[in-house]
Amino acid sequence: MKSFLLFFVIFLSINSKAATGNQYISLYVKTFDAPNLKTKILSITHKNRGHWHTYWKNPGDSGLPIKHSFFSQNQLLKLEELEWPAPQKIISEGDIHTYGYEGEYTLFYKLPNEINELKLNSKILICDNICVPATFSTNIDLKEASLIGEHPFNVKESDLRERLKNLPKEDPNYPIEFLLVKSKKENQLELHSFIRDQKIEFEAAKENLVFPLPAQPLNWVHEETQKRKNIYHSTIQVEWDGEFMEPEIPFPNSNKFTSPINAKFLVKTPKGYIVAKKSFTSFANSLPVEVFNHQQANPNKQSLWLLLFFALLGGFILNFMPCVLPVISLKVFKLLEQAEE
Repeated sequence: MKSFLLFFVIFLSINSKAATGNQYISLYVKTFDAPNLKTKILSITHKNRGHWHTYWKNPGDSGLPIKHSFFSQNQLLKLEELEWPAPQKIISEGDIHTYGYEGEYTLFYKLPNEINELKLNSKILICDNICVPATFSTNIDLKEASLIGEHPFNVKESDLRERLKNLPKEDPNYPIEFLLVKSKKENQLELHSFIRDQKIEFEAAKENLVFPLPAQPLNWVHEETQKRKNIYHSTIQVEWDGEFMEPEIPFPNSNKFTSPINAKFLVKTPKGYIVAKKSFTSFANSLPVEVFNHQQANPNKQSLWLLLFFALLGGFILNFMPCVLPVISLKVFKLLEQAEE
């Protein structure tokens, strides 16, 4: 319901203004060879004016993701899309969190060698105090760079290659655990993520430890993070959107999904964001205590010996306290009396 209301506000802001968003964003389109990927790369660099922002694949509590469609010889062309650059938190106030981009950023696509002509249709929701749609429809010159928009700019090919190199990449060996747990709220879940033995620097006000990508019928809500000694713990509330789908997917009371839910995440690491994948077949009723045992085993062992040492030391000192000495003498006399008997 909250997402619907936010979308409704955006819809009103769009229709209450006659202005077009094209004046707040420009595109720079360029192709170049990528021998390591054995293909040509089509790059679309976006440049937002001022504090205007656009949205990531998972926009959060409001907004719509950037959408580019490609056509060749009047036929829809499906280009393989590379990973989008990691987003930032655009809005982070109370329960409202949105994810997207400000300034300049680039999306990349693999371009088949046999393609000689290309038409680009773009639909972009760009927002500041209001949200307005930007729409572009133009033919792309695959041999020359193309500028689309009212504000000219360009990007060096070396910079494009560097951005391509720094895109988040999958790392199946990164030490992160994902657990889906039933929430206290009806028909809701929680995603718990644990990263062990890492030194990660991130600004919770500007970025997430874990950015979840869309995975129906799960609707990811905002993240809360904490650190317990050597474990980073991310908690994301998860709404069940299956009841709004067609056909409807009811919330599984048996704790098992009718089919696996394949999810993908961007995860913060000491060297930047990587891609992590997880297939969920079920969820737990509660968070297992064992997830924290790894970090607490050695500290507890040390603290137990320390407590025993101080207990013995305290008992030893207690025997020399003034209030204890008369009791000791009474005990000694009692023992002597028993010895005489």
